[in-house]
Amino acid sequence: MFELIDYQSTKHYVVLSIGSNIGNLKLNIEKAIELLINSNVLQNIHQSSFYLTEPNGYVTERWFMNVSIKAETELNPFALLFFLKSVEYQLGREKSDELSDRIIDIDILFYDTISINTKYLILPHPKMHNRNFMLLPTIELLPNFEHPILQKTLVNVLNDCQDTLKVIKQ
Repeated sequence: MFELIDYQSTKHYVVLSIGSNIGNLKLNIEKAIELLINSNVLQNIHQSSFYLTEPNGYVTERWFMNVSIKAETELNPFALLFFLKSVEYQLGREKSDELSDRIIDIDILFYDTISINTKYLILPHPKMHNRNFMLLPTIELLPNFEHPILQKTLVNVLNDCQDTLKVIKQ
């Protein structure tokens, strides 16, 4: 069954994960956040601390820097995804496979509490419950947020997470 949502009439809450493992990691993320702020596509942006994170599934020696942000938007989820891909492109991201080094990576973790499963967008993010580098920064912002599919708070999702990779708050 499809849920009809009037995306135009209200602000929507989003949580994004931003990461980088090429060049000046912190500066890359700061530039991405600056573009998000200056675009006015996102409002009321709140950012987590920076986290240095061991690569997950990559054949690389380069660690990542990651943050989560929560914000409001009037864009529908697909328009938001398109916008975020354009920000990645502006910052020098090249099309590559999923497990390659990247100057910037911006993922939508949550869009309100809706679930979407299409070829181009799956929400909530389908792998976040298995990734400490997404969970820890997001918990910093929203510790009591309930995952809409797992129906557990993010703290409880973290407690169940089997990820053993290092995530170091900066």
